[in-house]
Amino acid sequence: MDTTSFTTSRGFSFAAAALAAAASLGLAGAASASTIYSDNFVQASGTVLNGQVVQSSATYAGGTAGATWIADLNIKTSGSNSVNVGSPQNMYLPFSPDAGYIYTLTATLNDTTPGSDGGWLAAGFAPKTAIGSGFYNNNYDWALVRNTAAGTAGETPQYFGGPSATNSSGLGTTVDNGLQTLIITLNTSATAWTGSATINGASDSYTYATNPTITDVALGAWIDSGTISNFSRVTVKCCGREIFRRLIS
Repeated sequence: MDTTSFTTSRGFSFAAAALAAAASLGLAGAASASTIYSDNFVQASGTVLNGQVVQSSATYAGGTAGATWIADLNIKTSGSNSVNVGSPQNMYLPFSPDAGYIYTLTATLNDTTPGSDGGWLAAGFAPKTAIGSGFYNNNYDWALVRNTAAGTAGETPQYFGGPSATNSSGLGTTVDNGLQTLIITLNTSATAWTGSATINGASDSYTYATNPTITDVALGAWIDSGTISNFSRVTVKCCGREIFRRLIS
């Protein structure tokens, strides 16, 4: 099943150490996991996504409880736990990242349009909503996948630190005609934020000289059509600084 997930944590090695410390001290409330957003797109076939309340949400680590999808009116549910997207059609949920986290957006996107047309499906972060225009306009830390059916040599995934289609790199080649699992990471744990993307084992990253302004998680399509399914965004929070102070006090 195609899946889209979005996770956050305080940082891998530090969070793991802090969680272990919390457990050893019996601080059950010092570490917790919480789902920010999740959506299996369970609506009947043909339901317009725009205005639909996301299936599960929380006001936590940049998310908003009761959030609704902001989407092009042509993005509709398939009736099979996915949404159908075309061009140019985008969908958004509100998200403003907090400092001190590592956010990971994982999306399995299915570009079903073969041909050397330059089209793609994409996911990443946006400074504003633009439901019916080019997905790439002003977005940050985003990547795209393409359908690479016979005759489309060179149509490979790409990563962009942004803004828009700047600070780009290739992400290897696709081998499954448009069905790709894409991992986007936004690391806000350092003074200078870092973005990165991974697909098929290939990855690239970009460190921002000026941290970007982000207001939304974004998914969409340009020229091509396809499907996006099972969106979820999960956060793991561990009060690292609080535990560290208690350990040394």
